[in-house]
This record gives sequence, structure tokens and C-alpha cells, in this order.
Amino acid sequence: MPGHTEIIGFPSNSMRLTSVVDGTRYNIFHSNSVSGSGSLNKADVIQVNPQGTGSFYQGDRLLIMSSKNISGASFADSDGYCAAPFMPTNLMKKKYIIPVNGDYIAFASKQAGSIDVLDSSDNIVTTLTLSRTGAEANAPYKVRMATPLAGYRFVSTVDVAAWYQSSSASYAGSDDETILYGTNE
Repeated sequence: MPGHTEIIGFPSNSMRLTSVVDGTRYNIFHSNSVSGSGSLNKADVIQVNPQGTGSFYQGDRLLIMSSKNISGASFADSDGYCAAPFMPTNLMKKKYIIPVNGDYIAFASKQAGSIDVLDSSDNIVTTLTLSRTGAEANAPYKVRMATPLAGYRFVSTVDVAAWYQSSSASYAGSDDETILYGTNE
């Protein structure tokens, strides 16, 4: 993912924050309003630990704002496989589709909203509600759905970022959490 001054994601077991510019100031905000700040140089790698249940993208989401472009990556879940990058918030979208059956799909947003889950016949399977447990204005919102089926479409009322973990190695890496790309079309 490209660097940006605002990224969102999941610390999973932990995450690493980097910058390519010295003197980058940053502020972090978890969904439960735990926050922090600091400064990093291009040689630094800052570790941020999760709040709540960290594994399998169940924990609190993390929004990081910075003075210069930053990048972040979540470290692997407890199943030991790969993990996914944090997403620049300017790349968040309102519509996603999951290509394979999943163990879960998880969303993060800067705003409260809802997500309709549609099957291949355009029937609403369920509606998910983005929420947070903290009152901090910058605390991100979250929602997670277990066992989404291949082809499910997710239509949000607000811009969201999405990650999922495939439940099989057929057309995907089993237990490999990865980012989804969305659209507003």
C-alpha cells in the first residue's frame, strides 16, 4: 500500500509503523479510545500492540494520523500465517465483494454507519452496524462478520476498509488474512 498521512487497520497480534522521512509525528487512536503519540525517523520501526482481542481481526481498530507519509502492517494472527497492510483512509470505499468463503470479514471506518450484506440474488442476508467502545472523536468504528460466503456483497453507508481470511486454499491462501479492494460504483 502507498504511504499516507492517515492509515487504518488492525494491530492483530501487533503492528509495525514506519516512515521514509525523519521527524514524522504520529497520533494513534484505538476503537476503545486508547490513544498515544510519538515521533519516528526513517530508520525506526514502532510496534503498536492491540487493544481488546487481537487475533483474527477481532480486536479494536486502529487509526493513525501523521505529519508525513507513513505505512503500517499487521503481524500474523495466532494461526501463524501472513497478515495484511494498513489501508490509507483515502482508499476506503463503500462497496466490497468477497471472492471466496471466509473465516471472517472485518471492517474499519472513521464514521458510524451500517453495511448491508447481499447474496447473489440481491437478498439482504443481514445488516452490520459499525460501532466503537470509546468516546474519543478520532476513535475508529468497527464490525466483523464470521463465515461470509463467496460472492457476498457488502454495501456500506459510509467509507470503510475491509479485510478477510479465506477458509480454504481453493483460489486463495487458507488462513491468509488479506485486504479487500472496494469501489464506489
